[in-house]
Amino acid sequence: GDILLLYTDGIIEAENKEGQFFGEERLCDILHDNQNQDSEVIIENLLNQIRLFTGEHTFLDDVTMVVMRVL
Repeated sequence: GDILLLYTDGIIEAENKEGQFFGEERLCDILHDNQNQDSEVIIENLLNQIRLFTGEHTFLDDVTMVVMRVL
């Protein structure tokens, strides 16, 4: 039941209008909330939350994620 998330720094360094980073804690919270979802859904939900946080549809830095689930 373990999940492995590999990601580039563009995820945690995405900034909102106030200059705050998305951060590892927020990333972990979202991953925890989606732990029972398929890998594709986890990535979609993370990307949606980052877009909501930044208020932007596109990203300024590279954003790459790989999710692997152990069954």
